[in-house]
Amino acid sequence: MKFRSNVAALIRSGDNFVACCRADYSTWQCVQGGIEATDASLVAAIERELDEELGLKKSDYRDWE
Repeated sequence: MKFRSNVAALIRSGDNFVACCRADYSTWQCVQGGIEATDASLVAAIERELDEELGLKKSDYRDWE
């Protein structure tokens, strides 16, 4: 099975980490997703995924760059 290139985010708030429960498999995972041709960079790809999966905008979190 071939997988496409993807990005993932490990989100920390103090001593806590965010994990998302997948409704389709009932498993926990980090925010992640495939890199799309329209993503200007890996950072842009994870910013898009954070918006798509959690509704987070760039102004909602501190940048890691």
